[in-house]
Amino acid sequence: MTEEMWHEEKLSLFRKNFPFFEKMYSGLALNNMRIEELRKRLNTSGREDVNSKLLAFFLGTIEGDFCSILDPKTTPRTEILTLVGKLYSYFLIKDRVIKNDSDFTYYMGRANEAVSQENDWFRKCGVLAGGFDLEDKEVYWVSLEEKIKTLLKSGQ
Repeated sequence: MTEEMWHEEKLSLFRKNFPFFEKMYSGLALNNMRIEELRKRLNTSGREDVNSKLLAFFLGTIEGDFCSILDPKTTPRTEILTLVGKLYSYFLIKDRVIKNDSDFTYYMGRANEAVSQENDWFRKCGVLAGGFDLEDKEVYWVSLEEKIKTLLKSGQ
């Protein structure tokens, strides 16, 4: 199967099974753009630990979007996290970051590592920035940047 065929097949399955993903895509793209800009501005290249924390935050923003739509008190967290993984993979496939099954395995593995207990603060901060806190989302982005700057300065 060619890369283009694989891409179209996966996207059409997502669009059939999760038609609302397309409506959520622009918010993800905006959050991803902000994180990429932060990576560039703070020069996090070569810092996998920091980039893992940024990925945890990004995944948290997706979780926050779902928590603002679904009632997290009545929707099992496992269901929300399954949707987070599916929407994240849809985003990466649509943006042609994931181009085949081995890419898929690699990126989903990175996502699983990113949401480890070690990065829990970043994921929770992303949940609040992603829509769960309807008051002031910007404060969580500022907190993220300050925390990343501190990590970069300390070398941890």
